[in-house]
Amino acid sequence: MLMYVLSQSFFMKSFLPVAWITGMSLFVSCTGCFKQLKLPDNAAGRKVRCPMCQTTFLAQGPAPVVEELEVLESIEPPPVAKRSSASRSSVPPPPPGRAKATSVQDALKKAAPRRSEREEEPPEEDIASSQESSTPGGNRAAWRKVHSGLGLILVSIILSIVGSLLLVGMTFLMRMIAFSNAQVPGNPMPMGMGRDSSPSMAAGFGMIGAAALVPLFVVGLVLTIMILFLVGHAFCMLVPAAKGNGGFARGLSIAAFCSFSSLFGSFVGIILHYFFLWSVCHALKKPSLAGTVSNFMYAHVILVIGTFVGLLLSILLGVLNLTVLAGFGIMGVLFLNGLCSLGLFIWYLVLLVQIRSAVEPNI
Repeated sequence: MLMYVLSQSFFMKSFLPVAWITGMSLFVSCTGCFKQLKLPDNAAGRKVRCPMCQTTFLAQGPAPVVEELEVLESIEPPPVAKRSSASRSSVPPPPPGRAKATSVQDALKKAAPRRSEREEEPPEEDIASSQESSTPGGNRAAWRKVHSGLGLILVSIILSIVGSLLLVGMTFLMRMIAFSNAQVPGNPMPMGMGRDSSPSMAAGFGMIGAAALVPLFVVGLVLTIMILFLVGHAFCMLVPAAKGNGGFARGLSIAAFCSFSSLFGSFVGIILHYFFLWSVCHALKKPSLAGTVSNFMYAHVILVIGTFVGLLLSILLGVLNLTVLAGFGIMGVLFLNGLCSLGLFIWYLVLLVQIRSAVEPNI
């Protein structure tokens, strides 16, 4: 308040403006509110901002244009009579229209890069499509079906194991019941007590047990065929078309049905299935996982060939009347085959889970 009173006094109005003009200061008019503003003489040519109306404008002067903003101090306009002619000629107030035009041009220049940035940003749909095209195989829906197909294989394996255990258990239970009731005619006794004087009754119970197992066997066979067909048929659309594996996948469906007709067809179907897993790993760009599938396939082929050679040698030993060696050879081959088959089965389950996990990021 004291400074305002002093600025309005005759002394301040008479001598202080002259000191400002001659001492490193310039006076400009705001293009928005036309307020007289004071700024240093080295600020000429810079962009300045009025503290009253916040208007940004360019201070006229010989200095180069520098992209800086300065908040100026508001002062009272000095008397025109006290100004020197040199100061009035050196710092003419810019025309309001021209200054506003300059500020508008500066605003347009600032807004232009923003508009170009918005124009360069691709829409969300384009981003999604580019991400989808960068996915191995280029089709998320196809990989989703691959993931479902591999899960279906795991389900079929679990169902086959459970069905085999149920079939063996029910067969053993029926035979126990039939043999126990057939020990003594008309007087059921615990198994092993009494004479087996009723073979017809035992045969009857055996037929009843077999008849009871027929529906279960038929249902299990139909479910197995459906699962294998669905897996093979689904793979026709799942293998990436760019890899050229469509015909290979269709062969898997045919091989699945051939596995019910001959041992050779089953072996061919298994090898085709391994080739499918190998191609899926390459489509996923997982060469290490594809190498593991290849090693597993080689191990299976070696097991089959080794079993065949071992049985053939055992048969030759039997032909040469070396029955003891032939018997030990057959038992050893079967034992090793069962042990290696169990190891390969566990290895296959681990591979299937790993490949299915590798497919998950692409769905």
